[in-house]
Amino acid sequence: RPGELRLPLPAVEIAIPHSLPLPGSFTTQLKVLRQSASAHELSLELEAQGGSVYDLPLRENGVRSPIHAEGASVGNGSDAKGMRTLHVVFPAGERYQRQTVRLTW
Repeated sequence: RPGELRLPLPAVEIAIPHSLPLPGSFTTQLKVLRQSASAHELSLELEAQGGSVYDLPLRENGVRSPIHAEGASVGNGSDAKGMRTLHVVFPAGERYQRQTVRLTW
């Protein structure tokens, strides 16, 4: 319609939880080092404390094909808002460990 503003959404969105560390403490949060996206793929290079596990909110915006994940798993069900989860397990080890997650659809 004339005068209507349209903002296209990415096909898949991942939310990253965040909070401020306590003053003087070491950073232990999940970090996104790199992100790339195309019409049918989202790739994330993540870093977190060794052995940590994250369930990240995942939103699909009009994706009609099943989502396949490498380096993580996608939950089957969705909540009342239509959100699913991306389950990411980081390798055991001291300090930060890297994990590459690739989603295709």
